[in-house]
Parts: sequence; structure tokens; C-alpha cells
Amino acid sequence: FAITLEGSEILIYFSSFLQEGNQQQTVAIGSSVGFAIGISIGILLFYILRALPASLSHYVPIFLLALFAGNMLSQFALQLTQADWIPAAQAVWDTSEWLPESSIAGKLLYALIGYEATPSLIQIICYLMGTGLVLAFSIIRSPSKITNQTAQENFDSKIS
Repeated sequence: FAITLEGSEILIYFSSFLQEGNQQQTVAIGSSVGFAIGISIGILLFYILRALPASLSHYVPIFLLALFAGNMLSQFALQLTQADWIPAAQAVWDTSEWLPESSIAGKLLYALIGYEATPSLIQIICYLMGTGLVLAFSIIRSPSKITNQTAQENFDSKIS
């Protein structure tokens, strides 16, 4: 779903700017820079995760996946609210004075963990549900269970 969402946003972005003749070079340069930054961060994250000790190599990616899932569900709730499918609610807190979403740190936190300065209760619930579900499934299917199951399957295949 995330790939479909991001892909459709990119198509909308390109189609809107490419309809204007004088914006093509700006779109090409901006897209190239954004693509290069994304690839660089992806490669950096890959090597950081590869360098983790064996004791953390299972838990850090799951934690990052949990944050991503919470972020996606929270943004889903926000978009449903904007489309009037969910009634708009009052913000639970407002941290825009301490850390505005428009600041560099706010934009970075938004991209990494889905930072929202004024989240509604439904956004908070969705964020916690997405994070909690991923963490719960990872606990249910922990590495020791996977290792034991794989060992049992190997043992059974050698016997038969």
C-alpha cells in the first residue's frame, strides 16, 4: 500500500508540473536531487543495519517497521478526516511552538516517525495501533520460535 500511495503521489506531482511548459527543468532537477538523497539515505541505513551487533540485528528493523506502520496508519486517519469520512476532532496537544512542522527538525521527524504537532485522538490511536500490531506480531513470532521451528523442520526432513 505504501508503494502504491507514494507512486500515485509522484505521478500526480509530475503530471501537474509537466502540464506547464516552463517547469520541466525545475521538476527534473528537483526530482533528481530528491532521488539521490533518498538513495543515499537508503544505502546509509542499509550499512548501519548491517553493522549492528547480532543481538540487535533482529530488533532494530522491527522497531523501525513498527514506527513506519504507525506513521502510515496515522496519515491514513488524517486523510480520511480531510475527506470527511471521519469526523474532525480537536487536537490533543500542540507542540508547534516547541517544534514546528515547518522547521527542518520537524520535517525530518515527520519523514522518519510521522511527527504531527497537533494530532487528533484518532491519529494517536491509529499510530499506537500500527506500532503495537507490528510489535505484537514480532513478539508472537520471535527469533527463538523461528529458529526452533526451522531446526524442527530440518530434523523432520532428515528423518524422512
